[in-house]
Amino acid sequence: MIPVRRVRFPSTSATSPFIGAEITIKTMLMGYPVGEVGIQTFPREFGRGGSTSFTNIRKTIADMLRTHRRIFSEDYGLPESGERASEPADG
Repeated sequence: MIPVRRVRFPSTSATSPFIGAEITIKTMLMGYPVGEVGIQTFPREFGRGGSTSFTNIRKTIADMLRTHRRIFSEDYGLPESGERASEPADG
């Protein structure tokens, strides 16, 4: 466990349900060990669900593409000792 006062939180840009994944990915790239992320959900009231609407799916895909472009750009800030990790070898 890392004390909260020592944690530097990543900036986020997602406006969809992708926000949790963006925080996790950016936190890992900042050098913090992330092994498991709990997701809290609340029961919805009777009616339509909101996260599976076409609008939310479109926003999530747009957020995924935006985040991918950003974190794989040359100007994305990595940890002081970090370099971009290469793809793991198949095997």
